[in-house]
Amino acid sequence: MQAMEAALAAGDLQAARAHLRDLLAFAPAEARVWAMAARLFAQEGDIKRAQAAQKRAERLSRSALGRVRIPPAVRLARILWQQGEKEAARAMAAALWMRNPDDARVQALLQELGEQP
Repeated sequence: MQAMEAALAAGDLQAARAHLRDLLAFAPAEARVWAMAARLFAQEGDIKRAQAAQKRAERLSRSALGRVRIPPAVRLARILWQQGEKEAARAMAAALWMRNPDDARVQALLQELGEQP
């Protein structure tokens, strides 16, 4: 996600499109990916696609906690952490802990990230 953010910030729309394809292939239900897609489409001047992507991001964001499966979410939090997206990893771990405070996988993740429940 950082590479796409950097491409968008630099105005490198071709690179941003390539990163978007990769991100959507990896995490098509990730609200942050759709929010970045909205930014890309807006920078390209495609307002309808930008609005549709933003609506999808908002819908996914609202429903994300209701359908999070723990093992994939724990893996994604670790990947985010490894990619330097510390705040996103911490936020995901905190949300998982709020829903599943007794889950050993969530507790292990919190310890890995240096977080206390």
